[in-house]
Amino acid sequence: MDIKKIIKKFPFFMEAKMFLNELDLLIRNDETVIKSRYKKIFGKELDLENPKTFNEKINWRILRDHNPIYTLLSDKYMVRKYVEKKIGSKYLIPLIGVYDKPEDINYDTLSKKFVLKCTHDSGSVFICHDKSKIDKYNINKIFKKYLKRNYYKATREYQYKNISPRIICEEFISDDGCAPIDYKFHVFNTDKYSKIFIQCDIDRFTSHTRAMLNENWEYANFEYKVKRPRNLPEKPKNFKLMKKLALTLSKDFDMVRVDLYEVNNNIYFGELTFTSENGIQRIIPYEWDEKLGDLWNLK
Repeated sequence: MDIKKIIKKFPFFMEAKMFLNELDLLIRNDETVIKSRYKKIFGKELDLENPKTFNEKINWRILRDHNPIYTLLSDKYMVRKYVEKKIGSKYLIPLIGVYDKPEDINYDTLSKKFVLKCTHDSGSVFICHDKSKIDKYNINKIFKKYLKRNYYKATREYQYKNISPRIICEEFISDDGCAPIDYKFHVFNTDKYSKIFIQCDIDRFTSHTRAMLNENWEYANFEYKVKRPRNLPEKPKNFKLMKKLALTLSKDFDMVRVDLYEVNNNIYFGELTFTSENGIQRIIPYEWDEKLGDLWNLK
């Protein structure tokens, strides 16, 4: 009997899932969960003593590298100060407000289009295309549940464990009503080199496709298990500057993913990600899981 399938049939799925996560924390520690998850997906034991592949090293970071700066910079509000210091506030999406609870949001003062997102997790986002058509009560109800969710309990990614849950409201930066293309710069830094691969996510909330590209804006020799777009995505007009910004923001880390957007010739910062895809995304062909791992010298 699959308890998760049964729970999905009931209305309070999110609360039930949170309860299961709490129960799982009491029963199994992080290492047990992550090793089990890794073996289920990759069919082999996770080597934490001598990690070699990209995914192994992400899981090593999750379990063994609890640098508090990862928590600070995974907070979608607090990271803004870091970005402002490193590259300037002009690259930040304009902030409308930050709220401790949904009831603090004054929808009457918001523009027609805006974006609400939680500071403490991943995926808790509401994109408003037309304020006159939204159900404020239902939005508040959903975000109340989001704020109760501790993302760490579901994924065991330690950097999310102690982030203060809040809501931020940002301007909607796209003109055409669609989510802008997400340019995710995977940056590997050593004393001798910096190597970049670009993950280009298109139509993330509709017909999602993903292209993995090298620094010459050519298809890389690997891809994630996500459908590739039919045509090579158009290179951003400010691609060279975007690379420079990604390198500046990643300078303090041996590996980090820097997410950027380009809208109307303007570059905007998205987020910093330290444990991309939670270390469980298959890389095809598998040999590139090892090659990417070779680029990452753990400190």
